[in-house]
Amino acid sequence: MKKIYILSDARDLPTHKNCEDAIKEAGGGAVLCNLHASDEQFTDADGFLIPGGWDINPALYHEENTASLNINDELDYFQMQAVCYAVSHKIPILGICRGMQLLNVYFGGSLIQNIPNTDRHARDKGSQTDKVHPVTALPGTYAAALYGKERFFVNSSHHQAVDRLGSGLHAVMYSDDHLIEGICHESLPVIGVQWHPERMTGAFRRVDTEDGRPVFEKFLSMI
Repeated sequence: MKKIYILSDARDLPTHKNCEDAIKEAGGGAVLCNLHASDEQFTDADGFLIPGGWDINPALYHEENTASLNINDELDYFQMQAVCYAVSHKIPILGICRGMQLLNVYFGGSLIQNIPNTDRHARDKGSQTDKVHPVTALPGTYAAALYGKERFFVNSSHHQAVDRLGSGLHAVMYSDDHLIEGICHESLPVIGVQWHPERMTGAFRRVDTEDGRPVFEKFLSMI
């Protein structure tokens, strides 16, 4: 069974169990892995999943903090080091929401610290309910192949987004207000989505979005 390390923060382990369950449902095995893991522990990893969470320190993309919240430098460092390990060993990576943003920063890109249309993308204050909106996948990309169509509905829970793309990364999916909703690397087994497929599959399957499972099946197929 393919073994996926979920690069989490101990404070978010209960939330990130959704990712573990989604990987298992798609046919893989998952390990929730927090800040104290080391390269030596990664030797049996078949893939890495970087889940959602709070904002990345803007210093990592050479900007001052204008709107970034709940920064955790230790988590940023841990996940960046794990991505470095994965890239050097060509281990597949899936980034979800913050995870996609972190991949973009790792490859030298930048972020929009607070998107203009937060009412379309971020949960309402105090709400536990994701927003829902359509995305358009570019023809010929893995994003369009997920559901056999170029336009479909996803969930949404973010106030930041990819701005300048990192080196080697390509946008494969956009929202109607032109935010990048999916990325891939031109030569490495690296993909990311801005939405939360782990909250669109299994026990969290929704009637107003597509099933999130194909994202995890695609990720596992890269191994």
